[in-house]
Amino acid sequence: MRILVILRQVYEQKSIQWSYEDRKLIYQRNSYNKSDLHALQWTREYKLKADALVDVLILKKEEEASEENKLANFGIQRCFRIPSNGSEKEDAAFISDLLKNESYSLILSGYETEDEHSCALLPLLSYELGIGVLTAVYQLEGKPNGQLTALRKEERGSLQEFTIQLPAAVSVTSHISKLRYHRGRSAPDFTMIEVKRQLSKPEAVRRIEAPEPNIWYADTPSEEIPQLRLLNIMGFASQSNNSNNLQKQTDHLSKAHLYFTAERLVKWLKE
Repeated sequence: MRILVILRQVYEQKSIQWSYEDRKLIYQRNSYNKSDLHALQWTREYKLKADALVDVLILKKEEEASEENKLANFGIQRCFRIPSNGSEKEDAAFISDLLKNESYSLILSGYETEDEHSCALLPLLSYELGIGVLTAVYQLEGKPNGQLTALRKEERGSLQEFTIQLPAAVSVTSHISKLRYHRGRSAPDFTMIEVKRQLSKPEAVRRIEAPEPNIWYADTPSEEIPQLRLLNIMGFASQSNNSNNLQKQTDHLSKAHLYFTAERLVKWLKE
């Protein structure tokens, strides 16, 4: 059996911070999507019980390099590195063209990404390849006859069992396995293949009849002292800069305004 695992690079949630001195988002660091690593861990354990060849495809962000040393202990044969275009539809079309001369029995990935919670890549890829797809798999087991059975949680916690007809694409949750090898720092023992790609700006998908949004927002803090700007975020605006009042209206917000809005929402929810 030949298995392909898709790893997507995401922003580490703990690394995204706001600099009150520089007034911008900093410390944006990339990492592998956790549920994708759980899928790779499952293939490592499955390979110990059955004869399987495992390849990895990394969708990397263009400005960052992948940390291949973390993948050294998973028993990988080949590793493809592809720049992501930011559009799951275009990424799926490009990957399907890359795999047209390959014959994989099983394509695995995590159910959704940690940063943007996107989960459409694998269904789109299975449609392009003309194979079946099963999403949000909770448990995946191999049978002695070579078949795979999957469990997926349905409404009210009930479990539904599926028999997977290969070839197929399966997206799994983090419950599929327990990570054991992802902290390895030894040299990579697989073949690295860099795939060139001409990136284009992804098109925005928007309903034609959808009206323009009317967003009421407040100014970002402008106090010179960082402590005063922090107090502003907590809802204690100074009299000279009453930025807590939602007095302005626009149809889009910057990253800074989105960050401050999220901070206010978290504060309100805690109260």
